Amino acid sequence: MNHVVICRTNGCIEDMTMTEDHDCEWYSKQIGASIFQPVYPKGLKEPYLFLCDEEGLLKDRPVINFLGSWMYGTQEHGEPIVGDIMIVKQVMTPDGPSFDGMPEGEADVIAEWLLEHFGEAHNKVMARIGRMLKKSG
Repeated sequence: MNHVVICRTNGCIEDMTMTEDHDCEWYSKQIGASIFQPVYPKGLKEPYLFLCDEEGLLKDRPVINFLGSWMYGTQEHGEPIVGDIMIVKQVMTPDGPSFDGMPEGEADVIAEWLLEHFGEAHNKVMARIGRMLKKSG
């Protein structure tokens, strides 16, 4: 079975087993999107990419995905990623490039790398916010 890595807006990173009959609707449902867009972020090397909510910024209360925004380079260009994202693997098909899941071991390595690198950055930001709140309160 293939796996994907889901990065939630609350900072949780999950290794998810794909269903045998996964299709575009399955991908969309996992990240809460009606339409998803493949994104090739600076923070991931080929053949990996992520799927994000194409209409995320149009939602009533969009929630920034800090990990997705960090990998996308929002700090450089100012365009955030909102909503949950899914990391998938680009594959070549007879019709050209597409995407799919990856073996469990690959998904585990990606999830661990994200936890190690983003977790450290997330903790620093949260500590700084805590210090700021303490000073103002």
